[in-house]
Amino acid sequence: MDLRKLHVFVTAAETLNYRHAAERLSVSPPAVSQQIHALEAELGLTLFRRRARGVELTEAGQLVLPALSAVVERVAQAEQEIETVRRGERGVIVMGYSTSLMSEDLLPDRLRIFCEANPEIEIDFRPLRVADAVAQMAEGELDVAVMRMPLPAVAGSIRVQTFTRSPMALAVPEGHRLAGETRVPVAALEGLDVVVMGDPQGVGLGQVVRALLERHGVRPASQRPIEDMSSMLGMVAAGMGVAVVPESIARARRRVRTIPFSDISPWCEAAVLSRGSGAAAHIRRLVEALTR
Repeated sequence: MDLRKLHVFVTAAETLNYRHAAERLSVSPPAVSQQIHALEAELGLTLFRRRARGVELTEAGQLVLPALSAVVERVAQAEQEIETVRRGERGVIVMGYSTSLMSEDLLPDRLRIFCEANPEIEIDFRPLRVADAVAQMAEGELDVAVMRMPLPAVAGSIRVQTFTRSPMALAVPEGHRLAGETRVPVAALEGLDVVVMGDPQGVGLGQVVRALLERHGVRPASQRPIEDMSSMLGMVAAGMGVAVVPESIARARRRVRTIPFSDISPWCEAAVLSRGSGAAAHIRRLVEALTR
């Protein structure tokens, strides 16, 4: 059945006047009449009978009107849904992220703004280690990932864009012998217990700290790997070690003192991973919001 004929029939049934139906449909009255006759021939039913001023539905027309109206309405709803998806206003996004980034303001703020502006887009959040996120991006299990750098080897189909660059500082527990210092050299970590993110060698925030220590020839008493930033700062607050962390995160933690370095200004970077222009519109919309 031709949807155009159904639309003409429903409009004519609402107006009970071919001329008024034609005005609403922006066509000529003869075109309305032709479409009605064609539909009647296709259905084998007479749908209208003429009156002095307009038309009226036959009994058959009254019986089929609800079903045909429902078809027209469902198609209109489907077209609206399709257009919403095409514009990137609806969909589900699977997003991986480094847990430490949720402890800073930038990522939560941008996600809040995005979600408020796009209530029909659902985000499935997955906290992941860097290597796992890169692997899942390559396998198509993630749509987007926001991860600490450095990254392991990334597939050529994955686009990497800068998200943020954060200064790092030394975090020590209150009462530590360094807690009263305004600045310290990296060498001050010599012989201390250092808590680090448990990223694989060469990857993530753990690699940033390991490289910093190696570059300055610092040999800590121990390096204790931890899986998430909250636990790391908890261990610092408990006096179980010190840590080199993004400065803004440590400042928000009670019983932890943040001390800048005097001889270097280390930074940690984060990136947004996506499939670039090959991604669906709603995913591209999120990537644009994160990297603006």
